[in-house]
Amino acid sequence: MRSAAAQVDIAATPATLWAALTSPDQTRLWLSGLTITSAWQPGARVDAYYGSANIATGAVVVADEPSRLIYRLDEPRTGDIDCWLGWDLEETEPGITRVTLTADTLPYDPPVDIIRMLSDLKTYLETGRRLSHLPPAAGPSGRPA
Repeated sequence: MRSAAAQVDIAATPATLWAALTSPDQTRLWLSGLTITSAWQPGARVDAYYGSANIATGAVVVADEPSRLIYRLDEPRTGDIDCWLGWDLEETEPGITRVTLTADTLPYDPPVDIIRMLSDLKTYLETGRRLSHLPPAAGPSGRPA
């Protein structure tokens, strides 16, 4: 596995960040248009949708609300593990949370752009807007139409 980690301080409480990470209505607003769904309990299934196409499935490994969330995403057709995402949330002062994102991917998979993910999350929570434009809507294959 190849591992990358980054941190950013966000003007939000850990509970607000937890909601942004686990609410499908919020993930699609900051995570490149992806809707992430789960019961967010250890062992629960995780699904990632782009539009109506399920582009990844996986499982929750750790869910310690509101401080730590780790889940893996697998390629849905083969079941091969695609990546692990770990989110650590630590309130460093009232209303400021340090977010550490760790992404582990297989050497032959493209790296996860964790800096962009954290930047998009920070912009969304602090301004209510997206940092980047969403790609075009997905067609039935899960690829942009």
